[in-house]
Amino acid sequence: MLRALVLLCVALGLAACRSSVNPDQGRFSCAEDKDCGTGWECRPQFSGGGLCFREGECVDLETCNGSDENCDGRTDEAFPEQGNACLTNELGECAAGTVTCVVGALSCASAKDPSAELCNGLDDDCDGMTDETFDFTSDEIHCGGCFRPCDAGTACLAGACDETACDDGQDNDLDALTDCEDEGCFNQPCPTPMPPTWRCGAVVPDGGVDGGVLDTDAGLPDGGADGGVDGGLVRGCFPPESDCANLFDDDGDGLTDCADLDCDGRTCFSGTQCAARACPGPG
Repeated sequence: MLRALVLLCVALGLAACRSSVNPDQGRFSCAEDKDCGTGWECRPQFSGGGLCFREGECVDLETCNGSDENCDGRTDEAFPEQGNACLTNELGECAAGTVTCVVGALSCASAKDPSAELCNGLDDDCDGMTDETFDFTSDEIHCGGCFRPCDAGTACLAGACDETACDDGQDNDLDALTDCEDEGCFNQPCPTPMPPTWRCGAVVPDGGVDGGVLDTDAGLPDGGADGGVDGGLVRGCFPPESDCANLFDDDGDGLTDCADLDCDGRTCFSGTQCAARACPGPG
């Protein structure tokens, strides 16, 4: 067939007869329109060179339909909707996409692939959750939110940096309360005037009298005068439970007698030793 076309071109004296035939498409190669003859045009090819096509056979604007409409050797390589923003069926950062052409049909391709979750308020791994790998309640770097580190002398508790260094005289969590004044120091070691270790606590003062059935205080020394903070409670640095059989919270840590670990192994009101935070009965 191609041989017959070549012989016909030679007989008619067409300029295209001087060009070679493309073996893949059965078309004449060309450099310009005059190489193709009357009624034909030379269309540049993406791979280089040109091929002859009938005038009107090719159009300049490519659409997404699986055809090579501009006759450059490519299919659906450029179309009006190409690159437009669209939404995929993915979640998070994978939801945004751009319009592409797949097998002759418009499609929305995600602009991002899932990645490891970062603490940034975004759903990086595209699972519908944000920053889920970070525990804002206890993360020392991301306490209560991303990149909210706790300073030295504090720890992340319930999403806030609370005082933990309760014996350095510093307001480490910057809440205007220092050491035992800060409720974050409750039951934490504090400056100890004598062994064993004292702890921060809060007690109900009894007007300067140690002990008493109704007015519990810190024992020796006394917790202070009546009318402290927190509805009458006075915060301070108190010695360990001094007596494990007086039914008082001597060290102001909210735990009385055997309920306080300070009393473990010590004698309680039944005359036995405290064990497992209880006072076992005799015998």
